[in-house]
Amino acid sequence: MTSLSANGNAKVGRDPAVLSVSMASAADSLHHRLAKLRNCLGDVSAHRKGLHAAGTTAIRRVAAAELALSEAKVAACVEDVSVAVENFSAMWQELRAELDMAHVLAASPE
Repeated sequence: MTSLSANGNAKVGRDPAVLSVSMASAADSLHHRLAKLRNCLGDVSAHRKGLHAAGTTAIRRVAAAELALSEAKVAACVEDVSVAVENFSAMWQELRAELDMAHVLAASPE
């Protein structure tokens, strides 16, 4: 969205500096969620090893339940990462559009 600032210059919708701060926040969120996913995958690996090493039937049942819980956590983490990627992508596209508009406005004769 283009409007005029108080001094009469063309101004685009959202300030690219504000968008870049929002993008940094979205990137931090994505990084955090990826780290959580990595930890969840490590838990699954550990529980699979525990299941294979379990001796008695009762221990195997507990290990299988822990593995199922870990796998469910991975599914939730994957969903969180997917949402974070979508948010980051949307902000990136908005920033690109604002920067492109700023370049067009800067190149146009006054």
